[in-house]
Amino acid sequence: MRKKLLKSLFSVIITIIIINTASAGVLYVPDHYPSIQSAISNSTAKDTIIVKSGVYNERITIDKELTLRAEGSVVIQSKESEPVVKILSSNVVLDGFTINYGKYGVYVEGNDNVIKNCRIHDNFDYGIYIKGLRNKILDCEISNNYAAGGIYLFSSNENTISGCTIEKMGDFGIYLARSDKNVIENVFIVDSGSKGIMLYLSDDNTISSSEIEGGHSGIYYFRANGNSVKNSTLRNSLYYAAYMEYSKNNEILSSTLSGSNYGVFMVGSTYNMVEDSDILQNRICGVLLQDGSNYNSIYESEVLGNKYGICIYRSNNNTVWKSDIKIMNGTR
Repeated sequence: MRKKLLKSLFSVIITIIIINTASAGVLYVPDHYPSIQSAISNSTAKDTIIVKSGVYNERITIDKELTLRAEGSVVIQSKESEPVVKILSSNVVLDGFTINYGKYGVYVEGNDNVIKNCRIHDNFDYGIYIKGLRNKILDCEISNNYAAGGIYLFSSNENTISGCTIEKMGDFGIYLARSDKNVIENVFIVDSGSKGIMLYLSDDNTISSSEIEGGHSGIYYFRANGNSVKNSTLRNSLYYAAYMEYSKNNEILSSTLSGSNYGVFMVGSTYNMVEDSDILQNRICGVLLQDGSNYNSIYESEVLGNKYGICIYRSNNNTVWKSDIKIMNGTR
């Protein structure tokens, strides 16, 4: 009886091993399948698809949990008005591809996906468009998406954008629309046509250790509340390093805002704080508070070398505390 039981148990273990091995296969393109999409269509959830060097003229749709990894230089491109890569699942990993010439480079409608080490350029609209939760965009280079911008999050919360370079956008570097509790860190954005980062009806997001250079505005807030910018540099925008419109309870901490017309410009914005920051050499005002921008605070900051230090119009009950404020001629 005991031998039969051990034999049955051994058979169950062997069966489990076989099932687990079968559920984690590795498929090669073009060795096993001539195209990436054919490999996806013939794969099983949790498989890994390794794509070897080459240019693949196709659009792909990933509708199951897979890992797609480029081996060498792999370009996926499509000149159609559709996304080049469409992810309609969760727990997908897309690693190491160059993606170009679509409406979007990558379109994501799912959760917990990872896009990393990708070069996404020359797409018509956005490089990456996300509708989902807890997705990660890591160490990607995004450039020359000429009609819109780099990364667009729509109704998408708790996503992470880290280690990316975004340059030469038609409009926005990163656009958050109705998206909350996202993390943007160690990102370099340069020469976005309009706004480096747009926060539209988006709350409680964190931007840290990042640089935004050029464009019309560095960070633009519209009815965006509770967002935090930390240890970042916003410089050489045409108009505003940071612009807040009808926004409240935001904070700018330990950051540098320089070389624009205005360092910080607030309209109808309340209870915001600038702390331990340098607002330097802006062409008009270091800080401008206008039209009901009340109860804002500037604390332990340096406002130096601007034409005017702090300008206040039709705004009340603002506080400047322990800050050094000088205008261009050195007069306090």
